[in-house]
Amino acid sequence: MSATWEQTHRRQALLKAVLADVEASGQPAVTHLDEVVAEFGDVTAFLLAAHHRWYTAVLARIDVVLEDQQLEPVEAVAEIWTVLAERHAPLRALLDAHRDEPALAAADEHYRGLVLRDLGVDLAALTTTSIPRQRRGWWRGLRQPA
Repeated sequence: MSATWEQTHRRQALLKAVLADVEASGQPAVTHLDEVVAEFGDVTAFLLAAHHRWYTAVLARIDVVLEDQQLEPVEAVAEIWTVLAERHAPLRALLDAHRDEPALAAADEHYRGLVLRDLGVDLAALTTTSIPRQRRGWWRGLRQPA
């Protein structure tokens, strides 16, 4: 196994451990600090890895939803965000708690710019109040258990 592959596995396991702690404690704190710093160099790099994981999940689903064309782009993106935030609550809580970290704010701005440019959807203005609850999770890949 290559060093890069091993590093990827260590980092994923560490992110999973921190998110398990967030879920168990209800506190969106970065735990395992010594391991985080040893593996990522600092907490900011760890948070950016968590941020990348979030947006990878969001962006991976956008095309699938928009191809279905049951919702307008704003509704589709709001749907994705809402369902993923429910499904990955510890990750979303961790990112929300550290949103003022300058590197995370810059990364958020980058992804917001991509979505605004490509879809015309302003992530900062997202709201799910216009999506009836029964329509959430309607598409394959995000269907929630009843």
